[in-house]
Amino acid sequence: MSDPNKDLLSSLSELAVPYSDTDKLTTMDLPDGFRSRLDDAAVIGLGEASHGTQEFSELRFHLIRLLVEEFGVQAVAFEAPFHQFIQIGERVTAGTGDIRSVLTEMDGYRPMRTAPIADLFEWLQSLNSDRPAEDHVHVYGFDTTIIADAAIGIEPYLDRFGADIEASLRDDLETMRAGYDSEDERQALLESARRVYSTVPPMLDANESAWVEAESRRAYERVRHRLNLIEVQIEAHERDPKGRHALRDETMAKNVEWIHDRSTSPVVIWGANTHLGRGRHILDEWDVDIPARRVVRRPVLSGSLRNRGREGGREGLCRGSS
Repeated sequence: MSDPNKDLLSSLSELAVPYSDTDKLTTMDLPDGFRSRLDDAAVIGLGEASHGTQEFSELRFHLIRLLVEEFGVQAVAFEAPFHQFIQIGERVTAGTGDIRSVLTEMDGYRPMRTAPIADLFEWLQSLNSDRPAEDHVHVYGFDTTIIADAAIGIEPYLDRFGADIEASLRDDLETMRAGYDSEDERQALLESARRVYSTVPPMLDANESAWVEAESRRAYERVRHRLNLIEVQIEAHERDPKGRHALRDETMAKNVEWIHDRSTSPVVIWGANTHLGRGRHILDEWDVDIPARRVVRRPVLSGSLRNRGREGGREGLCRGSS
């Protein structure tokens, strides 16, 4: 009978690819046949066995720099909440602004608050400062976002165009932004979220052309996406823990699809191995089948969602530890 540990080590040795121990990778450092796979990719997944490990972050910086410079990648997405990455994305795209202060103030996702991550964002920012707008590299968070965060930005967007917003809608948006501390407050938040989700999309539909022309398509679609994330969180509150596990991964896959549809290049996604893998996973003592979701040639995202409850004044149905 063969030794399973030796079989595993043998398989890993065959699949493992050593990389040059230098600050900058080149195409010559890629294994034979790997470049052609990158040329054909719609989504390139960069997994990691743990969040916040310095060596993983440094290697991914080198890989992303190679993919941007040699393969024309213009979209890089991270396993982080969509809303929290908007400020970072704006500063990276603009090619100016203090990135480290935003990372320092980022609430709830410590793995992004590291020096290698800050170095990567500052490099992308410097790169964009010397490029025309059509060649900018954009960064995103492709994880789910709690209702309190998803609601931020909706009211200011409507106000910029002088939209006729009833007082009751403003009250609902304020309730959503406040989060909850009790079951009664949670139910009030969900009722407000349902009303907002039924009221705001028709306003956006009716004014799409005028508001896109007045500001930008990017700003319009970002507000629409906030509403999509609110819909997901309404459903998350209605599911049991096992259902939330699957919903988080399904939503991340849809978010990657949303990013890819707005990019002219492949999308690089950086996340835990469990989210970038395929098939069956045993998560938090639950045996969970993640249904296959194949989008073009994108990877199926599969992993975990913990119901962490409210933390730091916000409801926490969106993210758990990986």
